[in-house]
Amino acid sequence: MNNEEINAGTNRYVSTAVVARALGVGVSTVKRWVDEGILPAHRTAGGHRKLLMSDVIRLARDGNLPQADLSQLNNQINSVDYANAVSSQQKLLQALCTGDTTTVKSLIHGAYLQGCSIEELADNIISPVMREIGHQWERKEIEIATEHRASETLLSVLYGLKELIHSAVQGAQPVAIGGAPENDHYNLAPFLTKLVLMEHGWKVIYLGRHTPFVAFEDAIREFQPNLVWLSVSHLVDSERFIAEENAFFEKCQALQVPLAVGGRALDFSIMPRLKMDFHGENLSQFARYSRTLHDNPGVPRRGRPPLNGYSTTTSSN
Repeated sequence: MNNEEINAGTNRYVSTAVVARALGVGVSTVKRWVDEGILPAHRTAGGHRKLLMSDVIRLARDGNLPQADLSQLNNQINSVDYANAVSSQQKLLQALCTGDTTTVKSLIHGAYLQGCSIEELADNIISPVMREIGHQWERKEIEIATEHRASETLLSVLYGLKELIHSAVQGAQPVAIGGAPENDHYNLAPFLTKLVLMEHGWKVIYLGRHTPFVAFEDAIREFQPNLVWLSVSHLVDSERFIAEENAFFEKCQALQVPLAVGGRALDFSIMPRLKMDFHGENLSQFARYSRTLHDNPGVPRRGRPPLNGYSTTTSSN
């Protein structure tokens, strides 16, 4: 174990020295922020300050702290040039096809720690790679086992990424309910949608894949959400889905809950026949729509960090 890091369940404590490198400031500055209550920290038996990695990531990504390279918080993650989408796609494709979980984690977590949003990861890196893997299977260049392994590897890495997403939300969180409809057994797209909402400050009730509309209705009555979303990657019976989705939309309307629908299975022959409040072609569009319902405000990026990571003013993002 690195003497600058200790593990605490699924989270990780890091030292002031590690935090200082990640934020691009001096160790004394980090210690002062801890002592002033700006950075939450814990004291070891020997009196040393230890900070939860998720706390530092949250405050830095929300704009409360400077950041040089947040991948420095984890010595198993390398810096990633995520702005070079083609290079990132090629590396991720190779890693997924060879089952290299370590490299997949380094690429995905590294991009996130360096400031890449979940929707950017999904639209610019993950989706193109998974489409290419699907095309390779259709062309019989890879076996179905390779395609399944790639999906499961990516999902396992994204489950780990979920632990890093702790958005600072002032006041009560809005609630979103979502998943994939009945007979749709794909989990990647709906799970990415969940992560997007989490990053933007939502509390997500995730119903997963292969969920009948009656289950969505039961969840609406129980949780009284601010948003319901469907991620549709596969349809067995298009006519049945259209009829059930339209009936479900009418129920959402009666309960004054907006319904957002998206997914690769919704082509031009289906979309004009569906009723919904929002349809997005990608997760970046969905993220923008979610902000019209709930805007998790940004904070000033200059000056002294606010106490406890919260600001009394908001930016006009």
